Amino acid sequence: MFPSAPYAAAFGLGLIIFLLRYLSQRSRILPPGPRGIPFLGNALQLGDHPKTKLWTTFGKWGREFGSLVYLNLAGQDVVVLNNRATATELLYRRSVIYSDRPKSVVLEYLGAPLTLFLTCYGKKLQAMRRKTQSVLNAQISKEYCHVQADEATLLVYNLLSLSSSKSETDANTQSMMNIFERSTASAIVSIIYGFPSLSLSDPVLSTLNYIAARFTHAALPGSFFVELLPALDWIPSWTGMAKWKSDAKRDRKMIDETFTEYYKHATENHEQKTNVCSKFAELGHGSESDKENAWLAGMLYLAGAETTTIALSWLIYSMTLFPEVQARGQEEIDRVVGRDRLPNFGDMGELVYVQAMVKEILRWQPVIPLALPHRLMEDDWYEGYLIPKGASCMPNIQDINRDLETYGPDASEFRPERFIDYSDRCAPKIRDGLGGPEGHYTFGFGRRICPGLNVANNALFIDTCMILWALNVEPEPTLGPGVMKIDIMNHPPHFGCKWIPRFPDTESMLRDMQVDILNARHRNGSGS
Repeated sequence: MFPSAPYAAAFGLGLIIFLLRYLSQRSRILPPGPRGIPFLGNALQLGDHPKTKLWTTFGKWGREFGSLVYLNLAGQDVVVLNNRATATELLYRRSVIYSDRPKSVVLEYLGAPLTLFLTCYGKKLQAMRRKTQSVLNAQISKEYCHVQADEATLLVYNLLSLSSSKSETDANTQSMMNIFERSTASAIVSIIYGFPSLSLSDPVLSTLNYIAARFTHAALPGSFFVELLPALDWIPSWTGMAKWKSDAKRDRKMIDETFTEYYKHATENHEQKTNVCSKFAELGHGSESDKENAWLAGMLYLAGAETTTIALSWLIYSMTLFPEVQARGQEEIDRVVGRDRLPNFGDMGELVYVQAMVKEILRWQPVIPLALPHRLMEDDWYEGYLIPKGASCMPNIQDINRDLETYGPDASEFRPERFIDYSDRCAPKIRDGLGGPEGHYTFGFGRRICPGLNVANNALFIDTCMILWALNVEPEPTLGPGVMKIDIMNHPPHFGCKWIPRFPDTESMLRDMQVDILNARHRNGSGS
């Protein structure tokens, strides 16, 4: 058989399946959407993603066609949800049929069925969520606050070093991003595995970050042609025409070994029993439980590390854009905390504006503007339109978080006050729950809401407190254009800033705290 025969056979079969589906769609009462072309549907109208930002395109179509926008991507039904009322009706009130995930060929090979975020809806997912919630709920998350406070202290101490740096602005910006990445990664690795890291070159972080990048790339629309034509999966790896498959199988083996090794190390460390892995181990043992626990733990890192870094970057960027917000946050910090000590989680109840800053940045600039799609498990009707079984329903978080009905005519503006002043035109709706339990929908919906939201909120809160307490953040205009990072996340523009100590004792207080933290880690054998 010629080498191209398997490819041609798979392509022909895929074409037949597509034609049958395409012809069957013509008689259905589907939601409105842009007109597509035969065979490919709307696939070519998505633009050069991510340069055109899919969420921006979907938002434009939402304003043209309404809250439900139907797309046909080479035979795959996709429905975009563009406002709060529609998304909450379908993904909350009807969540029993909207909580599945569409299958991705490449992600399946990488291990999607073992991941909390990608596995299909059913008893297995419910068991995973119960287990994860038991170690990440609001009460248990308080046990991790000391780790997050230590990392926030090291974060600010390292940022302080940039205030005296003579490096070019672009180099300083890269140093700043490296500091953010190391801090958030180390905090999460400490919480999950019990071993923090002082360097991004740490093999643990390097390996986990590679795995994270692998999953993120596989989830990026258009990364692999096999996602548009799944019949290509029939092509054997040995033909040389399915490199994506052999690469995925190779990486799956590596991911299995990595997660298992890290989980085993964490659970056998008798000095560290407050990490997530140890808590998982207490809930169940056995080869199957250990494998599931290892994957649950590993994927928590993948879900939390880069997303927290990006959210923190947006917070800092907002301080350079809106100095009045930074000043109000600092005034609150000075009044509640003073100069004689560092902020801590015990101050949270009184730091209302700082909490509002965190909520508002997550609303204003969601890290993942297009949430992972929900797969509809049976035909459903909404406002006279059929949403067909198997459709991928994509919440456009960017537009949902700026819903005018909920947040008012200034929904596109960054204004933390909307979460505080209940006499305001939109805050009563947030108070009454129209903005979801968090006041925004960045953490997702219903039975698929992010289980790590308590840990993420705590991390952003203490990092923001420490920065406001120690430093003034000012914009740095002399900056090169930078390089756009291509993935599914919403990165801030390339920006620079100046870090200026707020009072004379800032550096000495932070240095003393840094020494104490590193000495404690050395005594516990947890530093690296």
